[in-house]
Amino acid sequence: MNVRFVTTKGDLITAQAGQGARLLEVAQAAGMPLEGTCEGQMACSTCHVIVSPDWFEKLSPASADEEDMLDLAAGVTRTSRLACQIELSGELDGLTVKIPTIARDMQFGGQDGRGRSSRAGPGTIPDHAVTGAFTASIKALLNAGMSSGLRLVMNWPSIATS
Repeated sequence: MNVRFVTTKGDLITAQAGQGARLLEVAQAAGMPLEGTCEGQMACSTCHVIVSPDWFEKLSPASADEEDMLDLAAGVTRTSRLACQIELSGELDGLTVKIPTIARDMQFGGQDGRGRSSRAGPGTIPDHAVTGAFTASIKALLNAGMSSGLRLVMNWPSIATS
């Protein structure tokens, strides 16, 4: 089956995908700049894509958790989804998604889709979005620990100021 990606420059890239593959994996294999920091655990929004309106209704609905993560993504639209949550099936052959112009790299700061820092101009990701993503990630870790009976101990380093 085929998946079509519209790059930040407007180029159309077609990638082959197997049924059952996650869109995030297909996108990364095709060289799309989707980080997927949480490796598909839905604890970040770094795999945010914009689904073509023609295809959006064919997807299974987003969960409440996915909607919460999308609240942290830059450039969200009505047809935004997390690529890690889209499992490809035969009925999605030809699926078209757009890579957002602004992507959030959770490890190294914002990028504008061309590898430049988003802090350099329009589209800067506000610091509260980073804090929100960090908080959501910590909550996910804590919830995972509590549901499995693990006891998590966190040691916060002190930050010396001069």
